[in-house]
This record gives sequence, C-alpha cells and structure tokens, in this order.
Amino acid sequence: MSVTMRDDQKIAQFFSGITAAKPTETKVEFTITIESDELDGGFVVSCKELPGCMTQGETPAEAVDNMMDALSAVLRVQNQALRRS
Repeated sequence: MSVTMRDDQKIAQFFSGITAAKPTETKVEFTITIESDELDGGFVVSCKELPGCMTQGETPAEAVDNMMDALSAVLRVQNQALRRS
C-alpha cells in the first residue's frame, strides 16, 4: 500500500484529537488497520478495539475520513447508552 505524506498527516491529525466523555477526563487511542481491497478496489479500514467497526474509501485518506465518522458515531451511541443506565 502506498500512503502519501498528506494521507499520513490526515491519519495523525485524526488520532491526535480522539477523546472519550469529557476531553479533560480520558484520552482514548484506537488501532486501525488499512488494507487495500483487491477484489473491489479502494481501501478497507477496521478498528481493533471496536470489532465490527469497519468502513472503506477510494483512497487511504478517504477511508480514514470515513473511519473518523464511524468512530464518532459509535462513541456517541455508547455515550448515550451510558447516560441512560
């Protein structure tokens, strides 16, 4: 897989700001895997800490952008569930 400097910067920027609950309480780090999709083309991204949290994109940068949206949605739902319990 070929990742350009711009893609690396987007990936670093994405992970630098991820926090859970209140930003002053806890910093959460995620491990993602970016793989090229040789069957359909593009790239598939999965998150080790959140099984089933997967997405794809035409480029590594697009796939990471889509993963940012997916992680945000998962964390929002988990946060809402914790508030209800």
